[in-house]
Amino acid sequence: MTKNTSKNYLLAIKAKYDIEKNGDFSHFLNNPTPVSIKDFCIEILKSSNSKTDLDILKHFFSLKGDEKDKSIIERFDNDRFRPICNFFNEKTKKPKYELHDLMALLVDLKPRPLNKFLKGEFEPTTMPSEKEKEKEKEKEKKDDNESTIKINFLRKYIREISIAGSSLLLTFLGINHFTSEKEWMEWKVDHFQTVDWDGKSDKNFKIIIPKDEKLIENFKRIIPCDTTPYEKKGKACLWYGKSANGNEYEFFTHYGLHPETGKTLKKVTATIMNNYGKGPCQ
Repeated sequence: MTKNTSKNYLLAIKAKYDIEKNGDFSHFLNNPTPVSIKDFCIEILKSSNSKTDLDILKHFFSLKGDEKDKSIIERFDNDRFRPICNFFNEKTKKPKYELHDLMALLVDLKPRPLNKFLKGEFEPTTMPSEKEKEKEKEKEKKDDNESTIKINFLRKYIREISIAGSSLLLTFLGINHFTSEKEWMEWKVDHFQTVDWDGKSDKNFKIIIPKDEKLIENFKRIIPCDTTPYEKKGKACLWYGKSANGNEYEFFTHYGLHPETGKTLKKVTATIMNNYGKGPCQ
């Protein structure tokens, strides 16, 4: 054990990030962007009852402690979050001091803030070794490779499906892979549609899953405009995720998984709508 220092604070934050990026808030932290970090701050503001956490947010964003706090964060310059993303992605090792406590909050490092951390002791064994880091990188690389491979999966039922799309979507829908379902649907550009298939013959289906009338009727990919609603009566009605090529955000009218990448879709927020929603409706 050694006495905690500000340098150890950053090491501990990074170590905790390497854990949390695959945890409950991975949709904010895995491959973070300035927008996802901002959205996470808003989520913490809405859900946290911790005075310490709210004080960290108040100090960083100059919040007033009233109903306008959310809009203050929404208007906050996205570029101010970029150094956080760079630190998490190991593009920099020394982010500005003013970011440290906010980063500790984002990864739920305890104790926090820095003044509390300095009163404790640092345990080097909690830090991931270089071997562990390399192992984690290899796992991520393997997962990425698997997500692009097509396999002959349960030949009796599904032919040439995308692992990242179909098999994960099947799991999400709660459909038993060994179902005797005889009706199928295929993803076509921006919607699902029913297809004729006997479950045996070879057809060039990119993504095919057992038929679900709810998804056929409600799951669409759309291009939102400035009047497209993303909430109805306080509940989400629009979701988004990165495109297969990773170059843009795509919007969907039903929750679930992105049909082409297999990644969980996220609820659209005001920030996402303002930054990525298209122009005026025609």
